[in-house]
Amino acid sequence: MFREVLNQLFLRIDGLWGALIMGVDGLAVEQVSSAAELDLESIATEFSTVLVSLLRSSRELKLGAIEELTLHVEKLVLVARWISEEYFIIVALSADGNFGRARFELRKAAAQLRDQF
Repeated sequence: MFREVLNQLFLRIDGLWGALIMGVDGLAVEQVSSAAELDLESIATEFSTVLVSLLRSSRELKLGAIEELTLHVEKLVLVARWISEEYFIIVALSADGNFGRARFELRKAAAQLRDQF
C-alpha cells in the first residue's frame, strides 16, 4: 500500500526525485527514489529533526498543527506533509520541478494514508 502511493507520486509530479514516509523518530517506513545519488533517507532524517522542533514550537505557541513544510535549496525542493502526529510524507524534486503539483499530490497522498496510521 505505502509503496503504491509513493509510486503514484512519480507518475503525477514532474521533476520528482524521491518520496518517503517517515516517523518522527527518523526511521523510514517506505521510500522510492529515481536518483541514485540522492540519499533521501539521510536528508529526511535531518529534516525530521527540524519538523519535530517546529511541531513542538507550534504546540507550545498554541498555533495548531503543522500541515506542510517546504524547503527550497539550490539543488532541490523538499516538501513535507504530516500524515498523523507521528508520521509524515516527504518528497524531493528538482529545483525546476512542479512544486505546485507536488503540494497538491502530497495533500491527496497524506489523506489516503491517514487511515493506515
